[in-house]
Amino acid sequence: METHCFAKLRSIHLYSCPRLAFVLPLLWANQRSYLPNLESLHIVNCGDLKTVFPVHPVLKENVLEFPRLKHIHLYELYELQHICEVKMHAPKLEMVWLRGCWGLRRLPAVGGDSRRPVVDCEQDWWENLEWDGLEAGHDPCLFERRHPSHYKELLPRVSVLG
Repeated sequence: METHCFAKLRSIHLYSCPRLAFVLPLLWANQRSYLPNLESLHIVNCGDLKTVFPVHPVLKENVLEFPRLKHIHLYELYELQHICEVKMHAPKLEMVWLRGCWGLRRLPAVGGDSRRPVVDCEQDWWENLEWDGLEAGHDPCLFERRHPSHYKELLPRVSVLG
C-alpha cells in the first residue's frame, strides 16, 4: 500500500458500526503526518471501537501530526481507549464534542496560539484526562471547556426527616 493513498481524505463519518474495532491503521514508519487533509472525525454508536487509528509498533514513541484536523465528534463509544495509539498534535483543532467515551484519556495536543479549541464533554470525563503539560502544548488551560446543559452538580445526600 502506498503512503499517500489517504492523502486527500478530508472527513471520516461512521455511524452505527457495532463490531468495528478500529478505523484506519497507520503503518508507515517514515511519516509524521498520515492524513494531512483530514478536517473532521465524526464517529457515533460504534460499540466495539477501541482505537480509531492504531499504529505500527515502530511509531509508538512518535507524535503524529494531524495538521488540518478541526472537528472531533465522538458519541457512545463505550470501549474507546485512544483516538490514536500515540500522541497526536492537531494545531487547527476548533471543536471537540464527546459523550459516552469514558475510557478515552487523551485529547490531541494543540500548541500555544491564542485560539483555544472548545471541548464539550461530561465534567467527570474531563477530570480524568491525562496531560503532558503546557510546554508540550497539552494542558487543560489551552482548551475552553463546556459541559452539557443537562449536567448538574451532585447534591449531598441528607435526610429531610431530620
